Amino acid sequence: MSMKKNLLVTGMAVFFIAAGICPTWADNGYRHDNHGYWDGNHHRHNYAYHHHHRGYWDQRNGVRVFIGL
Repeated sequence: MSMKKNLLVTGMAVFFIAAGICPTWADNGYRHDNHGYWDGNHHRHNYAYHHHHRGYWDQRNGVRVFIGL
């Protein structure tokens, strides 16, 4: 491999590792704690249990969906 290819591969690896661990990209700006989260409109939503899974309810295209954590 040439030096340019080595630098390109190394740069891409560093980028993907940094993107994977960046917490600001992971939480979409929602503040959260162990018991719930606040949405973009500053409304508090508590986590719930549904069929022994912890998560929260969300409205998607007019349908309520349980999103497990």
